[in-house]
Amino acid sequence: MQVPIGSIVGQTAPYDMLADNIRGYLNVPMDIFEIPDKGKAAVEVMCTMALENVERIKGMGAKYCFMPLHGGTDGFMSDDAYLEFYLPTLRRVIEREMKLGIIPCIFFEGKYDRRLELLRDELPDGTCMAMFEQVDVARAKKILGEKMCICGNLPGALLAYGTPEEIVKETKRMLDICAPGGGFVMDCSMSMDHYREENMDAWVRTTWEYGAY
Repeated sequence: MQVPIGSIVGQTAPYDMLADNIRGYLNVPMDIFEIPDKGKAAVEVMCTMALENVERIKGMGAKYCFMPLHGGTDGFMSDDAYLEFYLPTLRRVIEREMKLGIIPCIFFEGKYDRRLELLRDELPDGTCMAMFEQVDVARAKKILGEKMCICGNLPGALLAYGTPEEIVKETKRMLDICAPGGGFVMDCSMSMDHYREENMDAWVRTTWEYGAY
């Protein structure tokens, strides 16, 4: 079975699999606080399933894997909990994708300013795209620019409610920060349910004009 052109295959973090589908985002944090051994064991079960799914994704002929991450945001858990319960299994999934020649396209939902150094130090080296919803893009480029291709993060609210002049200004600012040295893909911060056509035109035009290498 081959992946149809234009389709997306995905795999999220094992922690998020547990919270999304079984225990919920209120119960899993209580589990890792009250019964940490069982909480970690449950995440490990999800990791086994995730690794099996990556093998299926490879069998479909996919070259990219979209990875939306929900539970690892700055305010959701401490750094210690993130390092113990969230990141290790996520790393194993990413490593398996890279080993199989699949490029992880990781979408870090929520705010991730506090996690940037951890991502740099703990995630494997290799071809990877990092899309951020809320981050100081200058810090992200400085800290992760040698490790990942940074993707994002023009605010969706600006496209929906801003002016073309504001779009041009912010697009230029992002390109000035992120384009030098390569490894940057212009994108918005989130999926676009609504935008002003004149803002989209300004965004595309400015990116083409100022974003060429």
